Amino acid sequence: MNDEEARVRTKVLNYALTLESMSSIYLGLLLDINPSNSKTLGNTGSSLSMNDKINILTDMNSMNADDAKRFQLFMKIRNQFMHNRDATSFEKCLAFLNGTKKNLLKLYPQKEDIAEEKKIELAFDNLLKDLINVLLAILNVYQEKIKAEVERDFFKRKFEEYRRELGELVDYIVYPKPTNDNDHLIPILPS
Repeated sequence: MNDEEARVRTKVLNYALTLESMSSIYLGLLLDINPSNSKTLGNTGSSLSMNDKINILTDMNSMNADDAKRFQLFMKIRNQFMHNRDATSFEKCLAFLNGTKKNLLKLYPQKEDIAEEKKIELAFDNLLKDLINVLLAILNVYQEKIKAEVERDFFKRKFEEYRRELGELVDYIVYPKPTNDNDHLIPILPS
């Protein structure tokens, strides 16, 4: 393997590890699971595959079908680089995946005057950026849900508190419990 082949494979592997880690963290947040202590989200042999994690995020309506297809596209390319010794460049990799080059460049068009290998690599870089943004959007939705829950709980507690206080005030006015003749009167504050 020459330096350029090693650079490309290392780049794809690093991208894959980044997405895998982010998806585990976000699934952990959504499911209240600590990925570092988890058999399904951690780094054990029994952990869910990247595909499984994306399917769960899709099932939870955390991402739409188009975003899931982009993850599938990324994983097809990643799998070729990791499992096919002959996938030594982006061009060679995509030659093993019918229609993938066309789909990738349709999603992420590049300037025509760029060499084909560079076009595909730039499109792949853009794909990664999109996927990171999808995962960041999931985190933002999660944060908004948490914020809404906290606000809802706060206002519910405040409402219950005011309702209880109002009830006590009504009880005091409607059903006074005097211990002497003047205890039932509402005290008048000095002006």
